[in-house]
Amino acid sequence: MEQELEARIKMHALQMFMQLGVRSVTMDDVARDMAISKKTLYQFVDNKADLVDKAFTFLVDTTIPRVHEIWEAPGNAIDHMFMLDEFMCGMVEAHNPAAKFQLKKYYPATWKKIEEIRFREFMVTIKTNITAGKEEGLYRPELNEELIALMYFGKADLMTEADWFPIEDYDITLISHVSLEYHLRGICSPLGLEYLDKLIEEKQWKH
Repeated sequence: MEQELEARIKMHALQMFMQLGVRSVTMDDVARDMAISKKTLYQFVDNKADLVDKAFTFLVDTTIPRVHEIWEAPGNAIDHMFMLDEFMCGMVEAHNPAAKFQLKKYYPATWKKIEEIRFREFMVTIKTNITAGKEEGLYRPELNEELIALMYFGKADLMTEADWFPIEDYDITLISHVSLEYHLRGICSPLGLEYLDKLIEEKQWKH
């Protein structure tokens, strides 16, 4: 029962932080929104910084297995990149752009921890995909997996930077689609490009 309540607190607080921003949500807000007492809330966390840390660690801990499920799903390396793109777009669309900035500014220790995990998992994920694509003949065999993964991580990070892509001017789904197509056209073999064109046409992607 206690473990279930603790998980609910992490998930609920995370949703509030992602939707409303990290700084504006108070401990009172979380307790009130969950219809629990502050005393109950403090049984599971020491303070707001602890709640922020636990909530965003929960995000990472639940996201990683879902990404692994994508790689285990039916399909080839290109299919899996499309699945990953769809999954990540859904996550980005559900959060307040200010949340990332506020987490970085006001909770740097949590930000640093989360970013280190995200970077490590992202690099493994993309390098694994490139290896699979090479084996399937869909990606060019001479690719430098480390550099390609690093550049893709940089592009993915840039997409959520409001200074570069203000939310009022750019649609995150379109940005993500263009970024993915740019990435894949650079690494696909002729066979991969043929499959990519077919997939884009089937999905009726806008440019």
